[in-house]
This record gives sequence, C-alpha cells and structure tokens, in this order.
Amino acid sequence: MNGELILVINTGSTTTKCSIYSIADSGGIGFLCGKTIEHPDDMVHRFPSISAQVDHREDLVREYFRENLPDGAIVAGTGALGGMLPPVPSGLIEVNPELADYSLNTPVYQHASNLGAPLAYRIAETMGSRAFVADPVGVDEITQIARISGVPELPRFSYVHALNIRATVRKAAEQLSLGFDSIRCVACHLGGGYSIAPFARGRIIDSDNRMEGAPSLRRGPGACLRYPSLRPVSPAGTPGSSFSRSSTAQGGCTPTWVQRMSGRWPGVPRMGTASPDSFTTP
Repeated sequence: MNGELILVINTGSTTTKCSIYSIADSGGIGFLCGKTIEHPDDMVHRFPSISAQVDHREDLVREYFRENLPDGAIVAGTGALGGMLPPVPSGLIEVNPELADYSLNTPVYQHASNLGAPLAYRIAETMGSRAFVADPVGVDEITQIARISGVPELPRFSYVHALNIRATVRKAAEQLSLGFDSIRCVACHLGGGYSIAPFARGRIIDSDNRMEGAPSLRRGPGACLRYPSLRPVSPAGTPGSSFSRSSTAQGGCTPTWVQRMSGRWPGVPRMGTASPDSFTTP
C-alpha cells in the first residue's frame, strides 16, 4: 500500500476502540477500518486498578493492528484519547516517556482514558512512529469570569470531554457554513459520562465540570461549588470552621466583588460598570 497510516486508540471504561486511517498524497485522511473491543465486567473487575489493565489492553490492541495492518505499511503516527492531565491547551500533545508514566501511574483522577497515552507510546515505539494524545479532558481554556466559584481562594477549573465537544463543534460549523474560530454555540457530550459546554471563537469557554461537585444548596448567600477532594486533606473542612464559613455563608459573590475592588480579579468588571462588552470571550 502506498502512503502512510495513522493508528488511533480510544480507551473507554468498558471498551477499547482501534482504528486505522490512511494519509492521501493530497494530505487528506481516509478511514480504512476499525473495531470496538468489548471488556466484560468480569474482565474489568479482575484487575485491582485501571492502570493494571494496561498490559491486557495492549495485547488486544497489538492483536488488532497485527491482523489489520497491510504488509509493508508505514505508520506516520499513533494517536490516543488523552486522560486526566493537569490543565493543558487544546490540540495535539506529543507523548514522551514522562507523560506516559504520569498518565498511567499518577493522574489527577482515575479513569480509563489515562490508558491512552501509555498504550499509544508503546505501540508507536514498536512501529517506529511518534505518539500523540488529542484534546485530553484536562483542556482548560475557560474565561476568567467562568473561574469565579464564590470562594476566591478556589477558582473554578475545567475537566470536560474536550475531544468530542470540539469534534462536534467542527461538524456543526461545517453544516452551518461557519468558521470553527467564529461559531458560538453550546455543545454536549452524552455517553457513560457527560459534558455541557459553551463554545466560542475556537475555545471551550466554560463547562459543567463534575469533578468540582454539585453547587451547595445550603441556605444563605453562598452557593459555592463543592470541592470534595479537599475534605480528607483539610482539617478546616469541619462544620463551624473558617473554611466551612468561607465556602457557605461567607462565600458567593460578595468576597469575589470585594477582591475585584482591591485589584485581585482584573478580568472581572467592577460593580456598576458591567456592560455586554465586558463579558466577551477572548
């Protein structure tokens, strides 16, 4: 076969999807074949952790590519779904040994998507190609105003199904004859998990980050977001503590505006001076 190929791996909680794409001389990319490998519950449950599944999934992925790659194929690159990385920009990230090890052994959260980087790196080493992850869930390009949580010390962050959100927006922009960098819309990922994200000018500008927890429904002016991960590490998380007070009754808009008046939130319009232009996206 003439031309180079791209191998793609998508690791989900109960499946691993493998695909092969061809690169045409014109630069276009064409789908050749793909398969969804199912992982029954009894297989998943026999491993003590998600990272412990990596060798088993690698064997299955290698078997698929061995059976379906044409003789003499040249692999230009191996791509995978990015996992729970720290905040990163959108796009492609090349996988090196450090990233593969981090994603497998010390991710921010445990999820099957963390297997993507190490699997791509292992396969790429065999094929003599480079490995990449694309639009991992750690993509964080939300606006400054979207980071306001009601507790100035705990700004909001983004964990979102960025790969599918951005792919969906690309399709919508094409169907509406709009540019990807000019379309403004709300996109949703609906799978085993979900994401709802406003999108503007090429970026996911906010999201319903479930890793932050649900909004507090306690009575009082503060309805700030919960940060469950702080509870086991912060003795101040007990009722009646200063942390508890600042995250409930003393939280909300008031301390945020106070800090804005003192110059700590330069991206937020001053009270009484907000206009529609003040809230435009970057």
